[in-house]
Amino acid sequence: MKNNTYFAFGLNSLIDTINNNRKIIKIFITKERYDDLIKKIPKKIPIEIKEKSKIDKMNMYKFNTQGICAILEKEKKITLKEYLSNHKSKFSTIVMLNNISDQRNIGSIIRVATALNSEAVIINKKYYNETNSLMIKASSGTLNAIQIIEVGNDHNSIQLLKDHNFWIYALDGQAKQDVKKVKWAEKSVIVVGSEGDGIQKIIKDASDEIIKINISKNVESLNVTSALSICLFQKKTA
Repeated sequence: MKNNTYFAFGLNSLIDTINNNRKIIKIFITKERYDDLIKKIPKKIPIEIKEKSKIDKMNMYKFNTQGICAILEKEKKITLKEYLSNHKSKFSTIVMLNNISDQRNIGSIIRVATALNSEAVIINKKYYNETNSLMIKASSGTLNAIQIIEVGNDHNSIQLLKDHNFWIYALDGQAKQDVKKVKWAEKSVIVVGSEGDGIQKIIKDASDEIIKINISKNVESLNVTSALSICLFQKKTA
């Protein structure tokens, strides 16, 4: 496979790429799936009928391929500076990932951010791999519905966001301010960290507010995706 292409498995991933006019080089699909999807797949895309067992062997992570594999072409990336220079929205929410490397979490966060109307997800390039099948699967067909911005330095990115009038909220379990009492800025960035180490100190220090979700004393912490969901919902309904 060429360096500028990668595999995406499953029904949601295929529909997502078609709906968002992504460049699909080829589709491998079972006869049964093809019969179901023939009207949804553009005629210009090359298709090869394969047995499910052969499609499954193409997937190194061994999750259910649903008998579908699309070969996609990598998209041109946009820098944070380019994104902000073209940003026109008065009201907007951006999600920023700090120190999160688990590909399933990354995919789930992208899905939640999309579902709750965030405009973009910012992630350090050392942790983001658009070709990772686990991440694609966890994003469940939302990967192309939201702007993904890769950055090289989280701290510098926060400074750039501040220069463009974004208010930075760091989500941390040890914070004093309850998310329910937050007065959200029109242009907001919500930063979430890894479940183990949380947000780096340098990032918390650079944030405008550090907030938390009050949970039962019987639970030590929430999954990062669950915590972000609550935070985004609170902002949406505030």
